[in-house]
Amino acid sequence: MSVSFEERFGRFQALIIFGLGFFIRIWLIRTYPAVYGGDTVIHLRNYEHILLGHQLPALQVLIFVTHKLTSSPFAFRCVMALIGSAAGLGFYFLAKSLTDLQTALWAVLFFVTNPFLNEISIVPFQEILMLGALCFATYLYIEKRIGAASLVLALACLTRYEAWIACPFFALDYLLQNRKTFRTAVTAVALFCWAPLAWMGWHLGLAGPGSYVIEIPQSADRFVRWIYLGWIIAKNTPLPVLLFSLVGLYFIWSRRLIREKCIKIAVTFALLFGIAVLCSAHGDDHERAANAERFVSSREAVIPMGAVLLLAGMGAAFLLRKQRWSLPAACLMATAILLGMFQSSHFVGKEVSPADIHLSYELAQFADAHLQSGERMLILARPFSIAELHPYLEKTRQMAGERGYKRALENLQKEDLSPIDFQRTTVQSRKADRLSATGSPNDFAWIAVWSDSEPGPAFTSQLENLRPVDFLHKGSTLIAIYHRLGTKK
Repeated sequence: MSVSFEERFGRFQALIIFGLGFFIRIWLIRTYPAVYGGDTVIHLRNYEHILLGHQLPALQVLIFVTHKLTSSPFAFRCVMALIGSAAGLGFYFLAKSLTDLQTALWAVLFFVTNPFLNEISIVPFQEILMLGALCFATYLYIEKRIGAASLVLALACLTRYEAWIACPFFALDYLLQNRKTFRTAVTAVALFCWAPLAWMGWHLGLAGPGSYVIEIPQSADRFVRWIYLGWIIAKNTPLPVLLFSLVGLYFIWSRRLIREKCIKIAVTFALLFGIAVLCSAHGDDHERAANAERFVSSREAVIPMGAVLLLAGMGAAFLLRKQRWSLPAACLMATAILLGMFQSSHFVGKEVSPADIHLSYELAQFADAHLQSGERMLILARPFSIAELHPYLEKTRQMAGERGYKRALENLQKEDLSPIDFQRTTVQSRKADRLSATGSPNDFAWIAVWSDSEPGPAFTSQLENLRPVDFLHKGSTLIAIYHRLGTKK
């Protein structure tokens, strides 16, 4: 059967969108190759473990499989670039199904150049995988491809808990679209809620023993989380895109589209998402505030960010259809895309600028270039302190009792608790198996000492007869690197 011109053109557009998203992400990775983020290091360092604390396993499974194929530090960055590019494609398909081709094109251009989405999709953060899977699941459901929608929604649900909010929407709509019988209701739940139900059945709760996910808010401070996420969206979105999104809101209001089914579903979903944010038990320490209850991870903004970009696409398409506004809108479109590229570069550059992130990458590159066959390197960095996890452990005790507290300690013992700067170096080195955080200096050909590691007198005395062969430094942070000849191999 011959393929129509429209189908060929649609495939070409999809290929261009995917390629553009992939090109931008690879450009950012090559320009800023250092791995940033704390969770990213935990994911990469614990590649042999599928379950990590309260986190869902989908991304960790991908890391596990990728590491079985190759241990190249660059490999999973490319996998993340592919995931981010696929998320843009899913967003485009969904936008085209909900609106029209022109709106979808403008919206996806805002998507692939968005600084926030680019920043979270070139290192192993879970949120872009969830967003892409939700977009694809919704698109497939609209296209009546129910089996595929069920599987992709399950992928989203096994990536982040926020995706669980979508399950009752799919199930209820499926019930309303078919015969409203008990059998249909069971089928709907089986199709669209099976992943959360299987997860809870396995753990007998939302998370395994020794971890937690949700708690009832005890303070009005948690409402600050809404303001914080709004600020994250506003700060990390080019100003012209924000202006287009306001026009998109005006378009919906002026055309009375609020009565449309998809808009009602979106508003209801937003309300449930806002409640879920308030109930998240995992606050986030903020550098300018002592009360972690007021904040959550900034990555929680990924779903509302998608909504803002879709509104922006609607606003841009609306203005471009107006003859007197078409030229200014086109200029503003071009400005928005260029600003998005610039802000993406600036955002990622800021993420890799801290001394610990910059120097960890530099040390990994040094090890890869200088360690000869059989040589090993000892890295002395600021040790990990169990006191840093005291708030987490105490909340576990409050929510799960002494049994949960003990299980949390057991879970921690299974994970790598070596210094975070050491871990960050190993996940970026091709010779990670020859790097160590502990041992006698006499057993290593190379020794790297971070200036904030505070080595004891015994260790310092062993270094007195060695001369440093190189220094890596940024600001006040320094790594002294020593080389010893004739060491044990």
